[in-house]
Amino acid sequence: MSQKKSGQQPNREGNGEMSEFARMLWPPRPRGYISPDLPLLYVVFVIVNRVVYGALGFPAPDQPWMSAAAIILHGSALALIAFHYLHRYVGDDMGWWGPSRLQRTEVRAVPVTARVAWIIWGGIGTWLICNPGLRALLAPAQDTLGFDLWEMGTLGRIVGDMAATGAWVPLGLAAIGIVAVAPLGEELLFRRSFYQIIIEGLGGQTVAVLGSGLLFAFTHGEPFAMIRAGLAGLIFALAYRCTHSALVPVLMHAIFNFLALAAVLLDWGPWLFP
Repeated sequence: MSQKKSGQQPNREGNGEMSEFARMLWPPRPRGYISPDLPLLYVVFVIVNRVVYGALGFPAPDQPWMSAAAIILHGSALALIAFHYLHRYVGDDMGWWGPSRLQRTEVRAVPVTARVAWIIWGGIGTWLICNPGLRALLAPAQDTLGFDLWEMGTLGRIVGDMAATGAWVPLGLAAIGIVAVAPLGEELLFRRSFYQIIIEGLGGQTVAVLGSGLLFAFTHGEPFAMIRAGLAGLIFALAYRCTHSALVPVLMHAIFNFLALAAVLLDWGPWLFP
């Protein structure tokens, strides 16, 4: 179609007729173009996140509403950054849940049952591997690690404080952020968006799996949380690689976070604490 209707999105490939104003707002990008603004937006987000949290004294046990809002805003901001990239550089033909461009050359039908198995058993298995499994592996080296394997992480402490003080409404909002908003934003950013940037910039599915997992680890500040997040990120990326659907790691991540939340609220013990 050579002529775009008013209000319709300009052609990303630059094949259609676009006004100069439209080109300025939405410059055409060739296939294989690696977005520079996704890494930049992410770096800005991390810096602003740390500065704002530091200024507010987050996490603040006596401010449950602020903690709940911060959890939801964290996931929402990551989702918006991912949506910007996917909408501008990927295109509707790929879909937000679909495979990366290089994966499309080898996509084969993945049965729904296989994806469901990845979601359920992958989500539960990842949680078991990254909590009791990882602690059991590192326990012999506890004295040389420089951090406490059995200490509850920041997010666990926030949820525990809310439950202990009876802040049930903020706790409910925080639970929505932990189980729904955060998995959506993080997986669309790290598995769907950064995965594609890595595979188009460096090539190779293995590099993309490792790279997206390591980037995910760096968003978690505490030492054990970084190791656990890096391992979980690798498994989520592998699930995306095998199923060709970003929805699979999103739901795996949601199950992972739900079990972590339950471990704190039901006091399942230090082996299972997030």
